[in-house]
Amino acid sequence: MKLLRVKTKIAPSGYDEQSTSIVLDEENAKKVATWLKREVVDLVYDAAEAGWDRKELKVTLEE
Repeated sequence: MKLLRVKTKIAPSGYDEQSTSIVLDEENAKKVATWLKREVVDLVYDAAEAGWDRKELKVTLEE
């Protein structure tokens, strides 16, 4: 079984980088990553109010 790591990273300027990751099978990792990417878009609006840049919020899949 292929396992993938779903990693979210938040690194707004002036803050230490924070990241969270979980390891799932390939099918579930892709579903979770897709859901997180949609959630990140929602977070961007809140982040913009805090002065964060969209590119500072990232969701990635790693083998």
